[in-house]
Amino acid sequence: MRVSFTYRDEEFIQGVRQSFGSKKRFLLDVVLFGVFLLYGIFLLVTRTNLLAGVVIILVPVVYFSVIAWRHLVIPKLLYEQDSALREQITITFLEDEVIYQSANQEYLLTWDNYIAFKETIDYIYLFIFNRTLTVIPKRIFSNKEDQLQLIALLESKLVKKKK
Repeated sequence: MRVSFTYRDEEFIQGVRQSFGSKKRFLLDVVLFGVFLLYGIFLLVTRTNLLAGVVIILVPVVYFSVIAWRHLVIPKLLYEQDSALREQITITFLEDEVIYQSANQEYLLTWDNYIAFKETIDYIYLFIFNRTLTVIPKRIFSNKEDQLQLIALLESKLVKKKK
């Protein structure tokens, strides 16, 4: 099976952001950030425990900064630094290997190089090794049958990650 596509504006960035997890998890992180921040401020204002107040404020601020960096900055940097993401990409799924092609790159990967795949409403994700990700937009499929055929192939070759 072969798929070819060119990412639309912001599509790769949105896809990477969606791969990080659900909106529920992000909202939970925001709520926890707020609770700890307010508790730290309370400790500082009431002078109950100044050191604990400062620590309780700093830990969620650092944690939330890392999350914001990961969601807002990293996907955009990845897209801007890799010119191949702005060109047509062709991925050919064969029985023993996967061929990834763009204008300037061609990779031949065995199925052993992939650790898992994940499906969301808009994208199919292929995880290569621990930190490499291929984002396939579902809009590229001309019909549901082609999409299901790729999912069936991936299920036969890889472990499906939870959404």
